[in-house]
Amino acid sequence: MLKLAVLADLHLPEETNAVQYDAFVFALNSIRRRNIDCIVCLGDITACGNLGAARFFLEQMNTVNAQKLIVTGNSDIRTPETAETVKMLETNKTVMLGDYRLSGICTADGNINAADRRLLMQADSHTLIFMHHPGWELNEESAAFMKKWVRTGTYRMLGYGHMHFYSHDGNVYGFQALDPDKAIGSPPGVTYVNLEERDIRVEFDSFPCGLPADLKEYMGLSCFDVSEDIPFAAEYGIRNIELRPDAAEAEPEKLSRLILDWRRRGGKYLSLHMPDFGLDDKNRSIGDEKWKKSIAVANALSVDGVTIHVPKVPVYKMKGQERLLVLKDVVSKIRQLPKSCAVGIENMHMTGAEQPDETRRYGYIPWECLEICEDINRIFGFERAGLLLDVGHARNNPPFSQRYGLGSWYEVIGRKTEAYHIHQVSMLSEGMENHTAINSLYGPLISYCGFFHCWNQGRINHKPLFLEIRGGRKNYLPSLKTFISLEG
Repeated sequence: MLKLAVLADLHLPEETNAVQYDAFVFALNSIRRRNIDCIVCLGDITACGNLGAARFFLEQMNTVNAQKLIVTGNSDIRTPETAETVKMLETNKTVMLGDYRLSGICTADGNINAADRRLLMQADSHTLIFMHHPGWELNEESAAFMKKWVRTGTYRMLGYGHMHFYSHDGNVYGFQALDPDKAIGSPPGVTYVNLEERDIRVEFDSFPCGLPADLKEYMGLSCFDVSEDIPFAAEYGIRNIELRPDAAEAEPEKLSRLILDWRRRGGKYLSLHMPDFGLDDKNRSIGDEKWKKSIAVANALSVDGVTIHVPKVPVYKMKGQERLLVLKDVVSKIRQLPKSCAVGIENMHMTGAEQPDETRRYGYIPWECLEICEDINRIFGFERAGLLLDVGHARNNPPFSQRYGLGSWYEVIGRKTEAYHIHQVSMLSEGMENHTAINSLYGPLISYCGFFHCWNQGRINHKPLFLEIRGGRKNYLPSLKTFISLEG
């Protein structure tokens, strides 16, 4: 019997305490407990070609007594300056194990070169082929080659990664991602392949990321329709709610009555999402009138917390003399809020109209959010502001989400958070849509495994989790059922 351990899509970032490293160490410890002939790694070892992560991977792999077959993936060559160095992680193209030949095909650039095509054409019934991309994800010419080869070639197994979920069709296998933030359909982990003369048997050892025991205490709703959503929260015993900025336009007595009823039925933490603010082209403050209304609501309801978007200001201004104007503005606004309420500065994300340069809006990377929070607190002289982590914004944030995956966000700002926005991001033909229902902990775009692992380990703060989901009851109910058992 041939025994293989297969790792795919690790996405190790620069932040060495990120959850991706926990998953990698878990996988290696799992492998050490078994008598494995070879470890196969299917690429996307690093998040974006970071050399520190590549070195760590190699050092740790060398501590395991088994042969290795390693190919790289597209994320490993994202940074041109390091691409050639990271590609040196690849092992020899072929590993011989008894009667079996394991061949690694490099598809990192979306192409299959001539040498690898020769390897494929030499395959026989004792050959196992491993690559990062499935054939249909390659460039047009290579995809056509692979489609024909899969249909007419001779091979014992073809295995690939990249898709982040496990699949099986005949002797073609797609392997589950090890990255806790991107594993789709089931938990991340290491896949064991036991190859017998006639059969292939697959086993999984999954990275632990169970639902926290205290989730119900912190679960909350972001109320897009106060007339419908606040009563819904009261009906189902949801203890935390967030009002949207347009709550300032609601009839005050009705809003107060709804909040009072919610509190009587177990409501604990009331937050208010404040309007956008920033500077216009002439460096004049924008959003002041809407802020005045929201400040009045915050004080009238004695809110427990507020959400504030990072300022609507381009990066180049936040690096210039305008930064002081912005800081004075936000500090002045915070001083008008209830003194005891928590303040969470929320991260934003790239839009299709922006370029990933200094003309984009500020606050798309964790260090920018952390920086403005620290500047605000420096002016106050104490820890007045924290951060609100919008998990969906951090995930739907290309190209910055390549360098700063969710694991990096949890590591950099997790102990500064005052609350969270959680939702799913759906893939549509015209692009990505935020604020959709969460029907699974594992995908389709966001896996919450890493989030809950960090929560359970005490590496991110236990604070309100607001389901920032549009569509009301029909989307709240399945999302809540994903995380907690419901009352009402």
